[in-house]
Amino acid sequence: SMSGSAQINGNVYVLSGDEVKFDGSAKLYGDLITNGNGFDIQGGCSINGTVYAPNANAIIHSSGTVNGRVVVNTLEMYGGGVLNYNEDYADITIPGVIIPEEPEDPEEPEDPEEYPPDLPEGEPLELECMYAYLYGYGDGTGRVGPNDNVTREQLSAMIHRLLRLNGYAEFDCPATPTHADMNSSVWSYRAIEFMTYRGIFNASAPYVYPTFAIKRGEAARLISIALNIAPDFSNPDSLDVFTDIDKSNPYYYFVKALYDTGKLVGAGDKIMPDDYLTRAQIVTIINRLIGRDDSYDVAGIVNPYTDLTSGDWYYFDIIKASFGFGDEPDPNDGLYKVDPERKLPLSEIDFD
Repeated sequence: SMSGSAQINGNVYVLSGDEVKFDGSAKLYGDLITNGNGFDIQGGCSINGTVYAPNANAIIHSSGTVNGRVVVNTLEMYGGGVLNYNEDYADITIPGVIIPEEPEDPEEPEDPEEYPPDLPEGEPLELECMYAYLYGYGDGTGRVGPNDNVTREQLSAMIHRLLRLNGYAEFDCPATPTHADMNSSVWSYRAIEFMTYRGIFNASAPYVYPTFAIKRGEAARLISIALNIAPDFSNPDSLDVFTDIDKSNPYYYFVKALYDTGKLVGAGDKIMPDDYLTRAQIVTIINRLIGRDDSYDVAGIVNPYTDLTSGDWYYFDIIKASFGFGDEPDPNDGLYKVDPERKLPLSEIDFD
């Protein structure tokens, strides 16, 4: 913490700790980098630079001032708190640290006929999942966010749950985060580290951008590699029915893998590799992956979500993903019935 009339002319790196606090008339001329979960500036303090605190719930209040820019988890301002974008301070170069930006798509391969080196081969993993794999936001609102864009950490967590329930996700999860924008206490930590371990996320990159929305092409790559789903090379032109993708697209063969196996579908002559996926859309894809079809009976199940209605096109997919089922179909109608015991606490599947 800084208080009184303390002044620092330079950059500050706080690699551990719960909260960074500025009070009194303290001044920082430089940048603040912290992995802590809190940031508080008040009482006439000022920071002239960039605040990079991706895990922090930040508060600027009581005449606290930031002249520059702020990268935080959440931001609350009140009581005369001030945030001024100031190019004189926002462009300060921080040695060894890169302020995260939207990740760029991989460069096009020089020879579009060459297969990506991480393209799967052989048979896909055999998956059986009679457990729930979709959970609401858990923020007290009762929302599941079907029309929200699915993020990199959310998709990683869903696929990680399927793999772990099938015994495919055992690895030595590192105690220290591989990426600077992750924290070992974050709910998605194990899933992100597993995807990094599998080579889906780049372990050498400084950031993994867990809360960024994921596009259809990128999602196809994650699923294809994680579940070892390879394209059908006996039908090399299967994607020719679509006008918005060709072999110059870095995700072409991963999209082809999911399309060839019936897991990813298009709309007319579009398969939309550069569109973002919603949570409802990814649930329909995962239900196809695990065969959770009309033989899974959710008739009469009480809708647990406040932002889901029975008239939504994705209603039954969301409900089927949110509940577990018995191992054997009901002998009377041949349908699998909901088993309330098959929705495990997240502590059992998301954490070590």
